Amino acid sequence: MSTYSLGNIIEVRVTGVNQRGVYVKLLNGSRGFIHKRELTIEGDINPKDVVSIGDYIEAEVIRINEDRDLILLSVRKCLPDPINEFFKNNNQDGAFIGEVKRIFSRGYFVRIGPGVIGYLPLFTLPIEAFRGLRP
Repeated sequence: MSTYSLGNIIEVRVTGVNQRGVYVKLLNGSRGFIHKRELTIEGDINPKDVVSIGDYIEAEVIRINEDRDLILLSVRKCLPDPINEFFKNNNQDGAFIGEVKRIFSRGYFVRIGPGVIGYLPLFTLPIEAFRGLRP
């Protein structure tokens, strides 16, 4: 296991997939695990929609558990920053269309792009925007 250090980016082979995440084998034979929230920038997904047994993927070492002989990895950390990508591909001074993900008494969390969720405070919206909505 000492072959790898935190922050190393390595190629791994998927050996198992379940609702919690993905089991992988590293090139030195060590076991690894990638939690489903570490698979994509979208966060909480079904791992079976992203990878299959036998796939080779690139991941970053985020934790080494010597006691369990297990290395925890992240694919998400190897991906481009979703906020930078969003603003590179969208008009920065215009309006955005989004999907309301959560409603709170003081505002909304709105998904405006892959891996990008913004906060929209209620005080910034006209009163007409609230007709029929409840927290």
